[in-house]
Amino acid sequence: MQRRAHTHPPPAPLANLRFVNFALAIANTERTQHFILEEVIDTSNTRFVKYINNGSALPCPGLNAAETEIADQLVCQQHITFNKTKGLLYVSDLQGAGDLLTDAQVMTNASLGANLFAAGNVSAAHERFPVEHRCNRWCRWYGLVPFGEEPNTASKPYDPSHPNSELSRLESEVN
Repeated sequence: MQRRAHTHPPPAPLANLRFVNFALAIANTERTQHFILEEVIDTSNTRFVKYINNGSALPCPGLNAAETEIADQLVCQQHITFNKTKGLLYVSDLQGAGDLLTDAQVMTNASLGANLFAAGNVSAAHERFPVEHRCNRWCRWYGLVPFGEEPNTASKPYDPSHPNSELSRLESEVN
């Protein structure tokens, strides 16, 4: 992925989003129970919105203009993540309220194994991503090349042991 230097401002103000804070709670009882505790999302002044579901690379229908702007930025984030991981994964099922996102789903290449990151990881949606994704003004501003206009590295089988694999590179940076 080639990224050009920005010579002009972004097409709109960048959304200042974050995922909710969370904690893992483990009950110390005879039968161990695990709970995920999440920060409360206040919807008294804003509605809870699903921007992109885990079955499609397209924003959800029925979004208003402000929600569509956020969805378009998240679509661009998916494209960046897909490229940076060489087609191994992207984050979807993006939803929340105000500046908070919650309950996202990591979508992975089927070569990484079934049900990785739970049943919401829809391998068919991951496979369709390069075809279904529609670049928008954020993708263009960021300098992303539309799928099909460059060699698609995601179509090659993933081999984590290959010395040039992204996973090998990341592991070497950590060690």
